[in-house]
Amino acid sequence: PARTAPVGVRWASEVSEVQLTIFTAVGAGCEVQLTIPSTLGITTPTRGLQMDPTTGTVQSLTLAVQAQEGNILPSVILSAPPVGPFLSAAFDVDPPRVNSAVSLSLSLVPVMSLAAGDVLQLSLSGFLGAPTRSA
Repeated sequence: PARTAPVGVRWASEVSEVQLTIFTAVGAGCEVQLTIPSTLGITTPTRGLQMDPTTGTVQSLTLAVQAQEGNILPSVILSAPPVGPFLSAAFDVDPPRVNSAVSLSLSLVPVMSLAAGDVLQLSLSGFLGAPTRSA
C-alpha cells in the first residue's frame, strides 16, 4: 500500500511547475502518495488534458527529480508500461473538470531511494495559478 509522504509544495506559475520537497526518506521501490491541495489555486488547462491513445501518456505532464542518489531528467508520467526511473507513476486531478481549481495527486514508485530534502518537479503545462508555497 502507498504511504503518504509529508512534502513542502511550491507552485511556479511562470513555468507551470510544482516543486515538492520530500520531508522524510522514501525507500527504493516504495510507493508514495503526494497530494497538492486545491487551496493552492492551481487550475486545469481550459483545453483539458489530452492523452495520446497510441502511447497512453499525457505529454504535457513530466516528472524530474533532484536527489542525493542522482538526478533524473524529466520523464513523461501516465505511461502504460512502467519504464525508466519509476517502476510506476500515476497522476490524478480532482475534480476532473477543465478550468477549475483542483487537488492533484501523484503516486509513484521510484527505482532509487528518496532522502529528506530531495526535490521532485512536476511539470504541468497549461495549468494556471498564482505562485504559492506551502509546508
